[in-house]
Amino acid sequence: MIRLYNQFKYFFQLFFLIALSAFCVYYIPPQFNKLLFLLLLIPVWKSKNDYFWFAYLLILLEMPGGLFSGGRLDSPFRLPIYTFTPNVSTSFIELFTLFFLIKSFYKNQRYIYKSFVYRKEYGYLGILLIILIIMSFMLGVSGNYFITIFRRLIGLSFFVSTIFIFKNEEDIINFFKIIFPFAFIAIILQLYGMLNHQQLVAAFNPSISVTQGVLTDVEMRPIELAVVVLFCFFGSLLYLGNKNKPFSYNYLLLVNIISYISIIMTGTRSWILGFTIMYLFYFYLNYMRLGKNVIAFVTAIGFFLIIIFISPQIGNQVEVASKRLATIGDLARGDLTAGGTLNRLTERGPRVMEGFKNSTIILGAGYSDLYFEYADGHVGFQNILLHSGVIGFIIFISFAATLYFTPLRILKKFSCRSDLRPILRNLPLLIPAVLTINSGTQFWGYEVGGSRAMLLAFYITVSSIYIQVYKYSVSAKE
Repeated sequence: MIRLYNQFKYFFQLFFLIALSAFCVYYIPPQFNKLLFLLLLIPVWKSKNDYFWFAYLLILLEMPGGLFSGGRLDSPFRLPIYTFTPNVSTSFIELFTLFFLIKSFYKNQRYIYKSFVYRKEYGYLGILLIILIIMSFMLGVSGNYFITIFRRLIGLSFFVSTIFIFKNEEDIINFFKIIFPFAFIAIILQLYGMLNHQQLVAAFNPSISVTQGVLTDVEMRPIELAVVVLFCFFGSLLYLGNKNKPFSYNYLLLVNIISYISIIMTGTRSWILGFTIMYLFYFYLNYMRLGKNVIAFVTAIGFFLIIIFISPQIGNQVEVASKRLATIGDLARGDLTAGGTLNRLTERGPRVMEGFKNSTIILGAGYSDLYFEYADGHVGFQNILLHSGVIGFIIFISFAATLYFTPLRILKKFSCRSDLRPILRNLPLLIPAVLTINSGTQFWGYEVGGSRAMLLAFYITVSSIYIQVYKYSVSAKE
């Protein structure tokens, strides 16, 4: 029992904190919960376990059950908004994000950044960002967009602060210990939504029934904690082949298949394809362990069938999602609307490209008025072109390729610590998945914020840490 608690103690603490935060939002008057959330920054500043607070912010951003979903600025049921002047205000999420960055700089841990593997790539991206901001004002930025640009930059700060939040392998493992159970919470919340035709938030705020997804008799697409589920799916595959893994083999398999079922239930084609492609790359990168992988795959199918048999609702939703996924066949046969279910290729994409043609082409439109007029995150690749142009597009895709190939190159060059080899081999798995998802939800480029920015920043940091640990083990052996 004690061992079980130690495995999940931080998860239980986070779950309690999320429940307490929900209580403050929905039952404490706004003037008091503003103070309570501010007081939360004190333990954040003193904490040595920044990964715990990273997980806390991630869950808030993902709005479990539709909770913490915001609404109007004067709504009593939302995370606090702090107003400084009539025209200047900031949300608790933005304040929390900036607090991470300030803490990172205040601690002055330059040695951590010196060991960061992707310093050169970050340098190129930083120069590009500065150029785009300068160019934006040259092209024209209305006063209304000044604050918008600042808020986008706050979201991008995760790519810096996360380097200091996760300092070593132990932090990464402890973070996954916290996050993995949320795969089960996601599917529970999906079942709740399907059975009640409303998300959990309706029990606290009757004026809101659904904040994400669709829960009607005509269409059922329950979307819950999607980015967290992606964290879980990737993390379970990352440690599955590790001989000294801190998680049991069956637990990793269960987290993996629950995550896959959860994303299938959303009926979101790009996400389902992204997760499926991660499976394909897992088998490709681990072809030397084909026998064990087949056993794992068969076991996963067994889990899958058992869960569907136990829950008819999940079975029905898998069937609905399969039919929706089948519309990709219409796309392959030349129907650009995929049976009338897709407008990215016929409407959204062409409109963004129209804005791109009116931009500088080489560097796009930056954060100018032109960008905000034509931007559309539902077509991620076109949006990268619109925002950062041909040069930006090449830099971002080159960085994705670097993230994919660097762990494999290190693995080929050095030979040490057999327990780390499967982790380095599986690190690239996330890249083809997020690039696939990017076709329907922007996951790449400067216009990535919130939980998606946290995922990418976390992945880049994890890749750097494991490469450094692996190379250090080689040096120690020599």
